Amino acid sequence: MQLIAIWLPWTLRLVVLVVLLWVMLRAYRAIASVSPWAGPVVAAGLAGRAALGCLLFFVSYLDLPLLQSLHTGDGFWNLAPDARLYFDAAIDGVRNGPWTIPQHVPSPNFVAALSAWMWLVGVSPAAGALLNICAYLLTCWVLARILRHDQAAALIGITAFTFSPALVVFGSQSLKDGFFAGVVACICAGAWRLMAPAATARPWKAGGIAAAVVILLGLFVVAGIRTYYALFLWGALTIVLLGNAAMAGSRGRGLRLATAVLFSALAWTVLAAGAGARYDALVSQFVSRSGDSSGEVAVAAVGAFDGARDRFIASGGNTNIGGQAGHGVTRRALAIARGLLLVFVPATLLSAAGLVHFRGGAGGAVALADLDTLYVVLSLLAVLLLAWRRWRARELALPYALFILLVAVPTALGLAYVVTNFGTLFRLRLLVSVPFWMLVLAAARPAGGAAPGGRA
Repeated sequence: MQLIAIWLPWTLRLVVLVVLLWVMLRAYRAIASVSPWAGPVVAAGLAGRAALGCLLFFVSYLDLPLLQSLHTGDGFWNLAPDARLYFDAAIDGVRNGPWTIPQHVPSPNFVAALSAWMWLVGVSPAAGALLNICAYLLTCWVLARILRHDQAAALIGITAFTFSPALVVFGSQSLKDGFFAGVVACICAGAWRLMAPAATARPWKAGGIAAAVVILLGLFVVAGIRTYYALFLWGALTIVLLGNAAMAGSRGRGLRLATAVLFSALAWTVLAAGAGARYDALVSQFVSRSGDSSGEVAVAAVGAFDGARDRFIASGGNTNIGGQAGHGVTRRALAIARGLLLVFVPATLLSAAGLVHFRGGAGGAVALADLDTLYVVLSLLAVLLLAWRRWRARELALPYALFILLVAVPTALGLAYVVTNFGTLFRLRLLVSVPFWMLVLAAARPAGGAAPGGRA
């Protein structure tokens, strides 16, 4: 009996891995059927991620002399300290259940997802890399499924996610970035489905209900990882869904508006449940200011951004550009402008021009970040050019495009003002680029090449 108790969990995990491999193969075949280029691109993405993840894991786990000063000799790397923190917290979830992850743990919903994943596939520092690979493949499958009649849009979207230096590098560790990007991509895909003209006219169809479920589950996860981003998503969804319902025509308008309001309220409830203690702190702060004038509430909100910026400055680091924003609209606008330059212009060029100052970084980290900056800019230009052409041809889904802008633009402005550590901004820039990459869905052409339509 003891032998059975030892081997049974490993046998079940082997079965899970076999099933997972079969599902991944089916997803890859579905992607490859979209265009002659989609399959090779995704194959390269999977192979590259798997190779990098295995290389980094075994170099550290076997304590090889290669880059010995950068790894810890047990599967982790000094440049990704968060990975060990998430892994150690997730082990408790494997033992006691993912639902037991305490709220004080950073990104508790990611830790819960990682613990559930390791319960299925096995406890290993490499499990996070496999989770991120699956999140990448899911994103590509979603894009291929929606854009199966539009090879150009599908290839641009899939390529953007495939070769992103940030997603490839951070996805090789037990970090939340790749997983989080996959969840956000699924939320954006669900929003595209809800904002389509057919869904606006008949919101209770099976496809609309499935999209709503995906959005709600995604918001729950996002709220327990980055609560502020869930608020951006919820706000953009609410504005566009209400506007889309109101402008869809007089017949059945009341039902559509009621459905949009009901979904918005439900989404807020799910967001609150996912955020947990973070939501309680947010509500407490708002209630404490509820008796103040709107001007004082606005000052308090700006103060919260200033406080977040000050914490980044105080944290130090080799790539911290520092600099207090100071008071006044002009100084804050200058701080945002400099931050936007840092988001979209290689830091090495800005440093050479004297626009930002930092001490350097660890090894080639800054060079890698510069490469990622160039990649983000070029990929966004490709997406925007596609959207522009489809808009000129009246083939752009305007409500969904507005949703993307309402998510990405406030996020970019917030990051530009708050984040002063360029090394951190390298990772957080995904919060802007991921929704922008999903803008390709606004250009989706249905079967036959007819315009998808859309209302302003």
